Parts: sequence; structure tokens; C-alpha cells
Amino acid sequence: MSPTWNWDWPHLAVIQDELRRITFGDNNRLMIFMPPRHGKSEQTTVRYPVYRLELEPELRVIIGAYNQLLANKFSRKARKIAFERLRLAPDRTATDDWETTERRRIQGPSASVQA
Repeated sequence: MSPTWNWDWPHLAVIQDELRRITFGDNNRLMIFMPPRHGKSEQTTVRYPVYRLELEPELRVIIGAYNQLLANKFSRKARKIAFERLRLAPDRTATDDWETTERRRIQGPSASVQA
């Protein structure tokens, strides 16, 4: 966890509970509506995918955002966290497509990945 974030704020606890429900299959859809700068992207788009990769080796993750630049920024931040917690594969390190040595993969949006 980041020392500059207070992860105990009530609104973040609600998100954590909902992500826990997603993780364990109690829910399969989640939409989060909060003002900017409240931690929703940091928690759900940056940190949660790395956590899920730790739990599920076969999981493939796509990090998305409203534009390519932001998606790449989130992917870089997630990769930095993953670097501390997982072993990253040296042969796949692009911002928008990287994976661990166990072939756990995170992919950002690109021309070949369209929603």
C-alpha cells in the first residue's frame, strides 16, 4: 500500500467490499460513480488487477480508461506494483502489454483490443 493513501476512508471501504464480492463470485458487475480524486481508479484500475493476478495465475486483465494515455499511465503504475510483488517477464514489458514469468498478463487498450 502507498503511504500517501488513507485506505480506511469509508468510501474506499465500500469499494473494497464490492471488489471482494467480485473476486469471490458473489457479484459479476460493478459500476462506481464518485467525484474525481477519490481513489477509485487507483484502487480498482491500478491495484486490484495486480491483486487478482496474485490470486489467479490464469487471469488475463485489460486495463482501460477513457483514452490511451490514461490507460497507459494506469498500466505503468500497475506494473510498478507488480514488480514489487510478482516476477515480471523480461521479454514482454511494453506499457500496454506486459506479463509475469508465470504468464499472468495485463493488457491495455490498443488498436487490436476494442470494447
